[in-house]
Amino acid sequence: MRFYIFGLLIISSLFASEKADSSASSEPKEEQRKEVVESESSSEKNHRRMLLNKMRKGVVIIKVKAHVNATEPNAQSWSGTGFIVDKNKGLIATNRHVAGTFCICSYELKFNNGSKTVGRRRYVDPFLDFAILEVNPKDIPDDCEELLLSDQKLHLNDSINVMGNAAGDEFSTQEGTIFNTFDILSPFNDQSFHYSGLTVGGASGSPIFNEKGEVVGIVYGGKFVSGTALPISYIKDALSYIQKEQTPPRQCLGVSLQYLPIDELIAAGFLTEEFSENYRKEFPEAKGKIITIQNIISGFSDASEFEPGDILVEIDGRPIGPNLIELSKKIDTSSGSLKFKILRDGIEKKISVTPEPIMHGSEDKMISFMGTVWFEHHDQLTVSIGNRDKGVYFSGISRTSPLRSDDSKLGRSWDDKIYKLVEIDGKVVKMLKDLEIMIPGIEKKSMFTLRYIDYMGQSNGLTAFKQIDRNPREILVRQEKAFDSPKRYDWDPVSHTWKDTTLGGEK
Repeated sequence: MRFYIFGLLIISSLFASEKADSSASSEPKEEQRKEVVESESSSEKNHRRMLLNKMRKGVVIIKVKAHVNATEPNAQSWSGTGFIVDKNKGLIATNRHVAGTFCICSYELKFNNGSKTVGRRRYVDPFLDFAILEVNPKDIPDDCEELLLSDQKLHLNDSINVMGNAAGDEFSTQEGTIFNTFDILSPFNDQSFHYSGLTVGGASGSPIFNEKGEVVGIVYGGKFVSGTALPISYIKDALSYIQKEQTPPRQCLGVSLQYLPIDELIAAGFLTEEFSENYRKEFPEAKGKIITIQNIISGFSDASEFEPGDILVEIDGRPIGPNLIELSKKIDTSSGSLKFKILRDGIEKKISVTPEPIMHGSEDKMISFMGTVWFEHHDQLTVSIGNRDKGVYFSGISRTSPLRSDDSKLGRSWDDKIYKLVEIDGKVVKMLKDLEIMIPGIEKKSMFTLRYIDYMGQSNGLTAFKQIDRNPREILVRQEKAFDSPKRYDWDPVSHTWKDTTLGGEK
């Protein structure tokens, strides 16, 4: 022991002596290392500056004004972000909720050099939170660039940058890191990812860039300290159809999906350790998550083949894993039945399910009348209210609408509640055309009866009990004064513009 300590002292003193002898020659090396670090830091700053300059050339600030709004009647204007995805055709990507759903809006777009132009709606996805606006390509400044949409898959801990109109700060930039690549945040089966970084109002529609300057996602939500986004592959796939003047295919199995942790399914006895081990090896990126059926949506003929809790294992003989994007694409483009392998209560089963095309077009025809918006059934309603009942619905009841009488609870709980129109003065209304025909007669009356179904329910008393019996209710509507002229709005898919027709009285 003493020899060991003595030896260390000698070795230590020798090292000290060598250090003293070489101290003069080591100083230049320290300076060289410092220069290298400073050079690397300078290189990173230059790279980031070039990246932000590239981003800025493709980002667009969007201001929206709603002229007819079925979803939020009191929202008249808002702002968001978009980005150029096809400069030659003047196509701008943004969020569905920025473009407006069941709204007739005008759009002002501002480019990085400060110039402005007007846009128009080109495509609003019926389920996913993205849309495509269109501008005259000649109005896009020469120094603006079409942004490159990435083909790469997202990975945990990827560094990203976001540029947009957060909090109204135009072209502001946030840095972040991806911390979750598999999540479902709506009943529309969208695969979302999360990133760390400041996210506030106005950031919606912002492009998310990787370190190569490629767009990997589009922001649609957040919690101040984190953001939520759709992978860019959704937009890239839809764009391939839109550029060919085609409507992107959308089909549905009639189910809502969710991710569940494998460990919890094992604990509940629905999965074996062996399955879990094989799954983790095949899909390490899943981080222990697997796709399961959350609930069944009525109105789809083959949806009953599934049961809540079913675990999706294969589709047409190919493992599904956590990859909801690929699964959705397979469903959208299918021309027949799909063969699924599922696990139900721990038992393997095989089923065949035929996807059904979802209904398009109801958003392309609306009537504005009595301070509310009337439209026909669509498949976003199917998911929201749980059935596929055809007919006329109304929503977005304004505060000055005669439907908001003292003895009526219509629109008094939520402005965006959904109702189905059943009858007016005892006459059944099945189509929007039926309502259009009735309007001239209704306008001549000071009172009339309206029968409806409340699909959202009313809260009663301290228990907040909701009446959702789906039974018709009837109210007496008093027209105390003249409102704006009733109008029918029709979307022209060729010119990509709205055409309006005044209804009732003189046209």
